[in-house]
Formats: sequence, C-alpha cells, structure tokens
Amino acid sequence: MTDRSLARRRAGFTLVELIVVVAVLGLLAAVAMPKFSGVADESRRSAFAAQLGTFVDALETYHAEHGSWPSDSPTRQMPSELSPYLNAAAWESRTPLDGEWDFEPNVGGVTAAVGVQYYYGTPVPADLEAVDAVLDDGNTETGSLRWVTTDRFYFVLEE
Repeated sequence: MTDRSLARRRAGFTLVELIVVVAVLGLLAAVAMPKFSGVADESRRSAFAAQLGTFVDALETYHAEHGSWPSDSPTRQMPSELSPYLNAAAWESRTPLDGEWDFEPNVGGVTAAVGVQYYYGTPVPADLEAVDAVLDDGNTETGSLRWVTTDRFYFVLEE
C-alpha cells in the first residue's frame, strides 16, 4: 500500500467509531435529562410562587388603602380596581402550573382569597405542596395557602 492510498483510507471515521460516539452521547443525554427536567419543574414552581406573592401584595395594599376588597370578576380576568397595582397581562395569562388566576370574595367559607382555579384537569399535587412549603405550612389542606374548594387552590387573605 502506498502512502497516498493509506492517507485516503484514514480521511474519515469508520462506522464503528460513529456508533461508539452516538452511544456515548446517548448515555450522557440519558443521565442529564432527569436533572434538567427537575430544574424546569422547580422553575415553574418558583414562578408560580413569585406571581402569587405579587398578587397577594397588591390585594393587601388595595385593602389597606381602601378598607375593602376589590369586586369579584370572572376567573382569569383581573378585577378592574387592581389596574393601578398590577399588570393585567400577568393576571390574565395561564399560571406556570396550568391553572387560571382568580380573586374570590366569599368563596369556600373565606372572606377573600386569591389563587388559581383548575378547569382543565387535576394539577400535580407535588407542585402545589412544594409551593405551599415555600409560602406557608407545607400542608395544602391547612394554613393560608390551601384548597378552598375542589378546584380552587387559593391564598386566603381574610377568613
């Protein structure tokens, strides 16, 4: 064999080398994907908690300034009285945990509550328990952040 034919033969990768590289990349992806998935879940929970905290602060500020709670409005529609305090686009978009934001006076035995209503299926309990652990007592049946009806997970502003 001449040097020229040997150089031409070594110019590319063999099929076996390519299969080994693809297998190694597949293994690395299989190891990394669960870690990235967990990060995405935590990010959604944090975004939900941050938005809920913003809404709670705005409603409490409104109540302190006016001595009453805003009027009721349909789910996913911000009460008009809150426009100086909140961005309507944030309120009227779907939550990071797939429900719809809502403020309710006199629902489920509480005077005022803000949270999320679920129309389209059941939320992931672990997501809501994790949010509750950050903002409240870690129990979705008690405390300020809890289920007030079977489809409404709310932060209770006033009993």
